[in-house]
Amino acid sequence: MTGEYVIKIMNADTAIATLADDNQSDAMAEATDYLIENHDLISVLEPLPYVPGRKNALINDQPVHPDGKGEMRTYRELTNGYYLFTSFNKKDKKRHVQRFAERCGLEVEFEGGW
Repeated sequence: MTGEYVIKIMNADTAIATLADDNQSDAMAEATDYLIENHDLISVLEPLPYVPGRKNALINDQPVHPDGKGEMRTYRELTNGYYLFTSFNKKDKKRHVQRFAERCGLEVEFEGGW
C-alpha cells in the first residue's frame, strides 16, 4: 500500500487490516468505514448522531451537527449513508480512530506521517 498515513487495525498482536492514504481525513474515513463494515461500529455507537463531546456530531446519518444549526464544515461520506466529521488536528483524528477501534474490541497502530 502506498500512502503517507497508515492505520493498522489490530486484534491483539495481529494486524487484521492495513489502511493507507496520503490524506489524514481520508485515512480516518477508511478506518472508520472498515470498522462499520466489518465490526458493527454503528451498532455500538447508536443512537446517531454520535456526539462524543458537547456539540459536534462525529458520525451522523446526515452531514449536520445535532444543534440543527450547523452543517459539518469538513466531512467524509461513509458507507451506508453515514457521515464522518473530519475537522480535527492530527492528534484528535488519531484519538477518534483509536476510540472507534476500542469500542469494537480492537486496537490501532499508526505509521507513516502520523
